[in-house]
Amino acid sequence: WDCSPITEELEHLTIFTHRSNTMTTTTTTTARIYVACLAAYNNGILHGKWIDASSDESEMQEAVDAMLAASPIEDAEEWAIHDCEGFAHLDEYEDFDVIAERVGNWEKFGQEEVEAYEGYFGEFDADDFEERYAGGCRDYHSDRRNLACEQFDELMLCDYTEDQKTTFWSHADEDSILRWFEDWNVFVEDKTPTPSHQASWCYIFRTDI
Repeated sequence: WDCSPITEELEHLTIFTHRSNTMTTTTTTTARIYVACLAAYNNGILHGKWIDASSDESEMQEAVDAMLAASPIEDAEEWAIHDCEGFAHLDEYEDFDVIAERVGNWEKFGQEEVEAYEGYFGEFDADDFEERYAGGCRDYHSDRRNLACEQFDELMLCDYTEDQKTTFWSHADEDSILRWFEDWNVFVEDKTPTPSHQASWCYIFRTDI
């Protein structure tokens, strides 16, 4: 079976390695920030609070307001982020709306998946992510043939009846399907074990869009 009419229109495979600093799953986001009172800090006093990162910026702001109200320095108003967990990097004065948007994306799409996308494509775009993301596997090199066949069945045989699919797969050239698959996907590999993935994990994104 010849798939060249398909592959000629598609971009080549790019392999990119991504190492995650996070410990999250698609449904659970573990991230927090340490917000310090600058008035106290400038007077040699350590006063601050660890705050759970939230997709609701008002929750974070309320927690900061409560921390400032309890400051040993009267009428303290200024604060800064002096530490964080679950983020690769945060600016000292990062706006809460930026943090809330990032956490919201993690909660919806998965933190590891979002960071894999950002590591290859740059700034996160939810619509583009949904169009490009094609799933994940534990190990690309061992799972790629099954992934290729699953994607081909879903995308190229969607109008086939079950009998037609059975006939097709009984004669299919899986090597050609694998080449087709690799021509339009980028494989973002995360080799850092996390609670959700105890071994290397590969995220797959379409590159023909």
